[in-house]
This record gives sequence, structure tokens and C-alpha cells, in this order.
Amino acid sequence: MNNFILNFAFLLLVISSFLKQKLLKQVGFLTFAIVFCFYGIAQKNSLFVFWGIIVFLINLYRLLEILRKKKSATRIDEEIIDIYNNVFPELSKEEFGLIWEKGKILKSRQGEILCKQGIVQGDIFLLLEGKVAVFRDNRKIAELTRGNFVAEKGYVKRKPASADVVAETDIEYVLWKRIDFERLKEENPQLFSKINDVLQKGYSH
Repeated sequence: MNNFILNFAFLLLVISSFLKQKLLKQVGFLTFAIVFCFYGIAQKNSLFVFWGIIVFLINLYRLLEILRKKKSATRIDEEIIDIYNNVFPELSKEEFGLIWEKGKILKSRQGEILCKQGIVQGDIFLLLEGKVAVFRDNRKIAELTRGNFVAEKGYVKRKPASADVVAETDIEYVLWKRIDFERLKEENPQLFSKINDVLQKGYSH
């Protein structure tokens, strides 16, 4: 019977390790820790019980952190509610929160170049404040303001940028690295697909 408990515990550990959904993964690890503790009690092995409790507490903390982030992800600050409504309406509030926390809010001075024509752009920008100008072959073809993406076409198509993008004023923007979206593709393919649709819609207008 004791061998069955131990084998069951390690089976849970192996299965949990392969789960991609973080919440389910932590629940699996917690269950492993509980079963491992019971095995230690059955064996009257205080060392097994001790380490089972340690593993349980660590994964309980991680589970609570995941739940806390999920809860906070459903709250959208007033300053960016228009971004959610106008740019990401297809996403749930939780999905928007997950995407938003992957980005980094940065500032650039007037005259700084965000994107260079002919260069493959790995990052994506979403303007929050200020204005940028788009130049193709040294000719101004557009201006972009709050709620507009920069360099999304190059990211989606994996091709060199078709224009220069220069800050016409001091600007504030959200920056997402390509690696952020590559990780998202592995962790949450469904959400990645939605984001891809948002980006494609952005450059099709």
C-alpha cells in the first residue's frame, strides 16, 4: 500500500510537470506534496514529512500568487480603459491584463527614431502619449497618436520595416519584445492567436 502511495505521488509530479496551464500545474504540485506527506506519515519518516510540508508551502505560495494576479488582471485602470475598449475589444479583461503586464512602459524624446526603414523590427510599440511621424523614402506619409501600434506589420510578417517612425513630440509607449510573444505562443496559443488578429487589424487600416 505504501509503495502505491509513493508511486501515485511521483506520477502526480510527472504529470504536473508537463502541464502548461500554470494554475493546474501548481494544483498538481500541491497534491503531490500532500500525498508525499501522507507517505511519510505512513512510513513514520519525519524527514519525508518535513520536505513534503516545505514543498506544499512553496507551491501554496505560488498558487496564491497566480490567483492574485488573475484577480488583479480583471481590473483595468481608468487611464488605459480606452486602450482596452478601442484596441483590444476582442480580449477579455483577464486576457488584456495578461498581455499588458508583459509590456514595458517607456518614454522617448522628440526626434528619436523608433523604427528604421529596411531594418527587421523585433519589438512592437503601442503609443500612449504624444505623436510619431511615419516616413517612407524621406517623405512623410502618416502621423500616429494614442492607441496606434508601431512596427506591428514587420513583426507579424517578419519582414524589414517599410518606413521610418520618428517621435514628433516627447512620447510614452508600451513596448513588447518579440520573445514575450514567442513565450505567449507556447503558454497560451489561443490568446496569442487573438493578439495576432489585433496586430493584423492594426496594419490593415
